[in-house]
Amino acid sequence: MRSFWGTSLTVLILVATLGAAGNAPDLSDWFFGATAAHQSQTAAATIKPDYLPGSSMRSMHCGASGVPIGGGIWQLVKYDRKHSIGLAAASTDQCSVAVFKAPPPGVTVPDADLSQVGTGRGVRIGSTFEELVAAYGGKPVEKSGRFVVAYAATVPGTTVASPPKKVDNAESLIFVIENGKVRAMTASIDLGNEF
Repeated sequence: MRSFWGTSLTVLILVATLGAAGNAPDLSDWFFGATAAHQSQTAAATIKPDYLPGSSMRSMHCGASGVPIGGGIWQLVKYDRKHSIGLAAASTDQCSVAVFKAPPPGVTVPDADLSQVGTGRGVRIGSTFEELVAAYGGKPVEKSGRFVVAYAATVPGTTVASPPKKVDNAESLIFVIENGKVRAMTASIDLGNEF
């Protein structure tokens, strides 16, 4: 009898857990609409690596856990309720971080002041398009409304195999500009060459 009740309890817990996970809202449209992180972009310039936040890859929130976005590669880690800014991270064969302006997500994550979070070159949510171009280069364009600017870089890395070898990892920095100001920024480093 004990195994029957133990098995029944395990099944009930599993069903309840799956049911609760199924009720979580899908944040895909909310996240990708704000960040443009899933869209291919042509780089405006090739630059030296930069990171989000801070000035090294160690400063990035790679491997951080939170509320899954879509298939769960991206995770919503924090949300600044005062400034309506989210922070998400992805870490499946990549080290990626996005900071973006968006309405409340409808899920519970830690609250944090993200208004001063920026790249190593000082660009943050609310920076002007002119400040972005001054920091990263490229040609200023006469655009209005909403548009995306991307930059490419190469980040040095090391393979996990023995003996380790030096490799180059591709990095993309994507900035969403709306009405002349940065509304979202994503730093994404592809770590596939390390495996």
